[in-house]
Amino acid sequence: MDLGTLAEPIKLNVIRGPLPDPSDCLECPFAQGGRPDRPVRGIGPKNPLFIVIAEGPGSNEQRLGIPFIGESGKILAQAFAKNKISRGQAFIGNATLCRPPPGINKDRELPKAIECCSKRLRKELAMFPGGPLLLLGKYAAQALLPYEVPKGKKD
Repeated sequence: MDLGTLAEPIKLNVIRGPLPDPSDCLECPFAQGGRPDRPVRGIGPKNPLFIVIAEGPGSNEQRLGIPFIGESGKILAQAFAKNKISRGQAFIGNATLCRPPPGINKDRELPKAIECCSKRLRKELAMFPGGPLLLLGKYAAQALLPYEVPKGKKD
């Protein structure tokens, strides 16, 4: 499965998530000069079957401006296929729109970046009132839940 294949089903009949208010980026550690650096907005149908939210974009996603088309996107596509779901049935986005710039400690700065992106994420989710959510990972869950999410254990 190549990147073109992963991006193919989402080209038609889609909407994009909102960009952040510029003031939300002023204190974001992932922003460049107070502006989002090549933000990767959520994308999907107007009436999705469900909404997928993950941590943030990878390098392939940032390069092409489409969420979940890198290695994680391949895994998600396999899970969708196994359950007879097409990518075009889900709105897919991230808790943060940007990748951390070089030299930034992602693990230390990610909670602040998520906090800065939280208003934008809530606007994005408001586009789909009552839509079921699939939160992938601790930080996606932490962005939306009102309590501390424990880190998963590796067996």
